[in-house]
Amino acid sequence: TWRIRKYEHQGGIFTAIGSTTILLTITAARQLYDFFTPSVALFIMLMSIVYVAFVSVRYNQKSLAVTGLILASIAPLLVISPDFSITEMFSYLLVVVLGTLWVVNMRRWSILTFISLMVVFLYGLPYLGVRGTDQDIALLFSFIFTTVFFIANIAGVIFNETDETKPIHITIGLGTGMYLIMWILAAASPEWQSLLCVSWMIVFAFGSYI
Repeated sequence: TWRIRKYEHQGGIFTAIGSTTILLTITAARQLYDFFTPSVALFIMLMSIVYVAFVSVRYNQKSLAVTGLILASIAPLLVISPDFSITEMFSYLLVVVLGTLWVVNMRRWSILTFISLMVVFLYGLPYLGVRGTDQDIALLFSFIFTTVFFIANIAGVIFNETDETKPIHITIGLGTGMYLIMWILAAASPEWQSLLCVSWMIVFAFGSYI
């Protein structure tokens, strides 16, 4: 951080390497010596990644923001544990997404929204086959993520629409719709699927009008 004040590129590299080193150190401490619980390890990792996001905004480093988001998406894999519930996993992803959208709001880097959507999509795939209470929780989180990305994309179109960002906004809109349909078909009861699709269709139509 001290270095980035005069040499932005070099300081950005040091910041990314520093956060990566923290992640690897915490992983080794947990896996080899059982020094942290999975939740504590993930929290420490997240704090270092939050700092990377702060530095990227402070010094206008888009590549550093992307690196921080990638590190945030890798962190759960480094401390993965059967003790993690579906609620904890999706709550972590929601925190990452909201943090990412804060960065997007500050710097208008719409590509971060697309990357975070892909992260949520990929992390959701292993949970598509869950049943019972977990199925309802997963479906609820899918609606929450859809709402968050929907609002973020509408805001991006209104406040940050350029020739460069327009394809990204269109892709995010399509991706959000595909993500929603995937979860409705996989987790919603058959008798509710049509009603849910129609309800969300109205929401997306209203968004298009806005």
